[in-house]
Amino acid sequence: MACSLRNLIVKKNDGTLADHWPGDGWLQNFRFCLALLWVPMKTLLTDVTVKLGRAGKRAFRAAIDNRIADFHMPAKMPGDLLLTFDDGPHPDYTPRILDLLDEFDARAVFFMIGARAERHPDLVRACHDRGHVIANHTYTHLDTCAGGRYSRAQVAEDIERCSAVLQGAAGQTTHHFRPPRGELNTKTWGAAKATGHRMMLWSVEGGEWGRRRHLSAAEISDFVTKAVRRRDILLLHDDNEKTLRITADLLSRLRKERFDLTSAVASLR
Repeated sequence: MACSLRNLIVKKNDGTLADHWPGDGWLQNFRFCLALLWVPMKTLLTDVTVKLGRAGKRAFRAAIDNRIADFHMPAKMPGDLLLTFDDGPHPDYTPRILDLLDEFDARAVFFMIGARAERHPDLVRACHDRGHVIANHTYTHLDTCAGGRYSRAQVAEDIERCSAVLQGAAGQTTHHFRPPRGELNTKTWGAAKATGHRMMLWSVEGGEWGRRRHLSAAEISDFVTKAVRRRDILLLHDDNEKTLRITADLLSRLRKERFDLTSAVASLR
């Protein structure tokens, strides 16, 4: 940019600064003005874009928070925390999670993958019979078409197939749906609405399979235990051994702070 600006304002014939615009043509004058204003314009545009982006994100989250998805517990929902588990049921970890929840008198929402529920219908039934809510996480988890590379019809078919499996195992119709990876878009939203499900996301996540997968169970537990506040929706995974440590540590803290860990789930049954 410096070289271009120098070429614009320095005469080629004698090297002296021009005492007039860099050229008589409108194009040269335009280039001169653009070069002169480029840095302040770029700074201003960047600042405005960042601020609008942040404001737009806040407005978007506020608009959908109580309409198509939950990032925190809805205002009318009782209780202090909504504890949720994704990607189960798992034959090794889900039973141990259920025992922990019983020990601390806590209840949760289990967003189950239909294909796994089909292999372990006894665990689906156990979750329901022990006072938890069975919810829909699609049949296949949409892993082969992640990142929105699926149609609304495909999502709806996966939701309905999962619903049929869960209803067959637990005798409960599912009413809540969490899209795999939290992919909130017009296709997952439309499919949820078309199949009679309410979308539920989260406000705090453990990240055992995501951004914190490289951390130890103790490190993730430390993060979650410090991060959780009243009215949060917490996402953990009951197909991960680290979740056992995280859940135990968190429930121990919440019991000391007298969190109501049953009313929210009871209101969804």
